Amino acid sequence: CENENSLKCSCEFKEQKIEENYLDGKSYIKLKVKGKGINKIFFAYDHGTFCSQFIPPDEVIINNIKKNYVYYEYDLENEENEVILIWNDDINHLGCSFYNCENITLADLSHFKSSNVESIGGMFDGCKSLLYINFTNFDTSNCNAIHWMFNGCSSLISLDLSNFNTEKVTIIEWMFNGCANLQYINLKNFELSDKMNYENIIRGIPKKFCSMYK
Repeated sequence: CENENSLKCSCEFKEQKIEENYLDGKSYIKLKVKGKGINKIFFAYDHGTFCSQFIPPDEVIINNIKKNYVYYEYDLENEENEVILIWNDDINHLGCSFYNCENITLADLSHFKSSNVESIGGMFDGCKSLLYINFTNFDTSNCNAIHWMFNGCSSLISLDLSNFNTEKVTIIEWMFNGCANLQYINLKNFELSDKMNYENIIRGIPKKFCSMYK
């Protein structure tokens, strides 16, 4: 673009498909997002002091195409979309990361490097279409805040949190508040300090809740 419009040209370079092994070794979260049109895919970092600590991703890939800019919402082309968010460095705060992302249906955290993360409070707050979360390999050993994590996730039916390490957790209130269809939770390895109790965990769980594995 060797002309007066070079700035415009640099902003409009052709987006390219990612190579087959592009994600190898990277720290990323994979999402499924429903619906064409403008969709919010991560927190807009404008919702109060606690949430403002969230660090946005360094790269965004949508339907196998690497975007040439990082923003919290995109105009999606398909009814079902695959979104991959990549962080180049280990981060310590995932609180509110998907706050009010109402069209996310699936979240796969199995490839996210979370050993330094201290807060996941409000992580999926307001994700009313979320059906499934994969927490395999998700390391919570340094987390101290998991409160309001699934608040308003009214489509969730079951959660497997059996690999959660909660030894350092001090804030856990209203974790499942508003999960109107939640029927099963696996808390097999939950260990809380003497100051915490399971009433703080189950506060807000619907009356039709079926079972908690502990």
